[in-house]
Amino acid sequence: NSLAGPIPSGLGDSACSNLAALNLSMNNLSGSIPQSFASCASLASVDLSYNNMSGELPADTLSEMRALEILVLSFNQFSGALPTSILTSHTLKVLDMGSNKLSGALPSLPPTSNLEEFLVPNNGFSGEIPVAFGNASRLKVLDLSFNHLQGPIPHELGLLSQLEKLSIWYNNLSGEIPYTIGYLSKLRILILNNNALSGAIPSGIANCRSE
Repeated sequence: NSLAGPIPSGLGDSACSNLAALNLSMNNLSGSIPQSFASCASLASVDLSYNNMSGELPADTLSEMRALEILVLSFNQFSGALPTSILTSHTLKVLDMGSNKLSGALPSLPPTSNLEEFLVPNNGFSGEIPVAFGNASRLKVLDLSFNHLQGPIPHELGLLSQLEKLSIWYNNLSGEIPYTIGYLSKLRILILNNNALSGAIPSGIANCRSE
């Protein structure tokens, strides 16, 4: 539609306590996520993608959304760091923050993470890929492409036994492709181009056969 302006705070008041899914994508909404969303005890899915929302992510509000499983905020103007508190959620399965203006280092994913999809392409993240990403054993999709990441691809990514897609192209990554990529038997999509990688392609990649 052509909805514009900020999301009204009343959308998250006690009258919406039973709201389970909210999709306001592809509008002209601005501002940030209302603080009142913290009281949405049943809200499991939020899609605010393709709008003009901006500012830093309200970490306190998002961490209070106890039922949140899917958070899609891609194609907005959110800036600042990605709050670690979002990633400590025991319910969050999908986080899509692609095509925003986020920056700084990527936060580590804790061993307790239930994330299945972590997508932050086309932002301004820098530094190295945290080795702790190997802790997120439920990850199926990891997309870190079009950022400013540098350093090696961590060997620990080979621990992600459920991973189906790994996309980290258009960064400044260097070193060899880790042989542990060959441990990812369910991997179907691997995109590493436009980096500064060197050495041979590990023969173990032939073991990546999706069943």
